[in-house]
Amino acid sequence: MRPGNASPPYNIGQNDVEAVYRLPQVRERIRERFDWTLALDARYQAIAWSMIWDQMGVRDGYARTYPPGDILRLVREWWPQGFGDMSTEQLRSLLDELGGLGVLVRNADGHSRLRSPNLVRLMGTEGDIENRLLELSQREPPSLFDADSHHTPLDPAPQYYSPLSYAQERSLTPPQFGVGLIFASEALGFARLPETFKQFIAGNWSGSPAMCTEIPAAITDGEQLLAWLDQYLQTHERQERLIVYQQPSDSAWGNLASLIRVALHFCTRHQSRKRWMRVLFLCDPPATWTWLSLPQKQREELENRADAVVFPYRWNLIGIRQRLAQHDKLHSDEVCQSVLRATGGWPLLLDTLFARCGSQDDPRPAIQTIEREMAEPASVLCQQFRDALGLERHAVVGRVLDFVRHEDHVPVEVITPEWIGGEPTLDIEACIAAVEYLQRMNCIALVGDMVSVEPTVKGVFAPL
Repeated sequence: MRPGNASPPYNIGQNDVEAVYRLPQVRERIRERFDWTLALDARYQAIAWSMIWDQMGVRDGYARTYPPGDILRLVREWWPQGFGDMSTEQLRSLLDELGGLGVLVRNADGHSRLRSPNLVRLMGTEGDIENRLLELSQREPPSLFDADSHHTPLDPAPQYYSPLSYAQERSLTPPQFGVGLIFASEALGFARLPETFKQFIAGNWSGSPAMCTEIPAAITDGEQLLAWLDQYLQTHERQERLIVYQQPSDSAWGNLASLIRVALHFCTRHQSRKRWMRVLFLCDPPATWTWLSLPQKQREELENRADAVVFPYRWNLIGIRQRLAQHDKLHSDEVCQSVLRATGGWPLLLDTLFARCGSQDDPRPAIQTIEREMAEPASVLCQQFRDALGLERHAVVGRVLDFVRHEDHVPVEVITPEWIGGEPTLDIEACIAAVEYLQRMNCIALVGDMVSVEPTVKGVFAPL
């Protein structure tokens, strides 16, 4: 408080704020609360401490911005167990949470930085931060959140479920103008994505002005999309919550980057507290391959600017148990493990299993039937699953998959033209795109630096 201001209102200037900040007890309280915030999740600690350590000793430090991929590489170096099998998509959710907690700030390019350099300087010396990271590296990673395991029913029965987990749905539909990208195959439930977003609107905003609409397939370039979005927003000015989505047709694949860039620009211009709109692009296997064939720098720039980049995961044991219980079927550990072994958690095969079970409460006969059919390469189900994976459209993808399948667990750095061999000779960019494609389609697992083929995929392609 300045002299002369004996009664309100008081004039508080920068010097007053700095004087209070210099008080040791105030700085200690701020540091303590920052520690409490990070302690909510060990992964929060790993991210913040890794970014702090990486910038210590740098002049004008703690203002550096990091794309999600750089942050993921940084935290993997310190805590491989905690982040070794985490995707960039999952990391984005953590970064968004840290933004909501006031730890990080996200810029227009989708890069994150520490919110307050002053706050960071309270965390201790470089040695203090390094010791914290070393101690953290010895800990077991936190268990998987249920939000990453459960799926929304799409009908009252329920017969069908969203291919997206609760966490993925939330990442795609925050209450703000923004863009989301989804990459999936029919084996992962691609056809049910539109129904998922309509169900989200109906289930979360029933009784309120909300709408979900498909962008016409005739919209194939950025100029057309911008005109359509402007007109749509004007026409539905009374709707407070809007989701629009497009499944880019083959005539639009070549303009996919332009469409996404225009959508990002449109959403940046229309931020509002009273209403929001989500623009979602649903990419099937051909559109995904076209996207991944673009220059990596261009793709990463647009993906970093998007609010969410999502590819559905196969169901895990927690989700399978939930689904069996909801259908009043046996859901012991043994049965759940059998379902996972027979179906690999693939939505297509799970839907088949539950359809065959019908009203029977014991799924084991249907499990055994599916296991026999999936072991027979000429069976209708096996061929249907291979087609639904979307792998046979691209020769490069097939050759990379074949190489990894034969070598079993391979270091990602050996997936190169020299090691794969064959004719015609591949180029390194195509190999990188193929690995990313197979990972987004859930056909391979990348744990640390080691790549392996998902067992169900390996089984249906091994005899061919």
